[in-house]
Amino acid sequence: MLTYDEKKAIETAHVLINARKNKKAIFSKCYETPEKRLPPDIKLGSKEHAAWLFYTSLGEVKVKSKVFIQHAYELFQKSPEIFDPSYIAQNFERIGEGKIKNKENGENLEVIIRDDLKHGLYKQIADRWFQNSFIVSRDYNGDVRNILKGVKDVSTAEKILGVVRPGKRKGYDGFRGFGQKTASLFMMRLTEAGLTNFNEYELPLPVDHQLIDLVLGREIVDFDDDYIHRGRFVEFTKEKLATTCKENKISPIKFKNASWILKAELSNNCVKLKNGKDLCPFEEPCMYRLDDYEYNTRGRIVKNVNTI
Repeated sequence: MLTYDEKKAIETAHVLINARKNKKAIFSKCYETPEKRLPPDIKLGSKEHAAWLFYTSLGEVKVKSKVFIQHAYELFQKSPEIFDPSYIAQNFERIGEGKIKNKENGENLEVIIRDDLKHGLYKQIADRWFQNSFIVSRDYNGDVRNILKGVKDVSTAEKILGVVRPGKRKGYDGFRGFGQKTASLFMMRLTEAGLTNFNEYELPLPVDHQLIDLVLGREIVDFDDDYIHRGRFVEFTKEKLATTCKENKISPIKFKNASWILKAELSNNCVKLKNGKDLCPFEEPCMYRLDDYEYNTRGRIVKNVNTI
């Protein structure tokens, strides 16, 4: 049975958001999430900015965000056209299964994703990169900003991105790779950049590894069994946190950013190094930590006692 402690959720959110606002604890060393570091040629709010958020959100699947976005940053400086939907749609073509090649020079998009972005799921990511670039070019005049232009509610946005559709029907010709977490991440990033019309309190939190580790550790979400399936845990957590943020006017964007920085930068220190305590914004350490093996390999949530 899953339980939710709203009081702890509110306390945790306020501690994190205030610590980040005042650059205390870990936030004195790391204040921004990695996608905020834009390549030099990208201007805030521009077509290129939206495309950067589009592709980096799509690629954050089973990778360390900080490492992946650093590779994306380097690739953009080397070959900015790879982040241009119209260029990809006009210059690349699918040749048989698993080959997406440049018509002029023969470059393989899969190889670019594998070698430049160092992505283990390079075939899957290249397929999404190509398909989604084609859709943006065909339906949105090559401008990612047009995808959600004028859209004010999350449910409509999810339908546009392909999150909500009647199964994986044959002939589906829409966006690929936008599960609920990726769609939430993309919508939050666009909103934070001022590129959507959403009320931020309506945005669902992307429940990723860092957020799950946080809600377990702070005992916000708990369960009695030895483990619980990840999907059930994620749906429960997403629904509860969304309601808490909306009813208590807690910015889900600020909560997401702060929780990501805390867990991405501090999780190992918190468990293994004594000086990690000095960087933690909480007076008491987390009670539990997420079992990474169970999470990544078996799709199960298992909580381990957090010994420091």
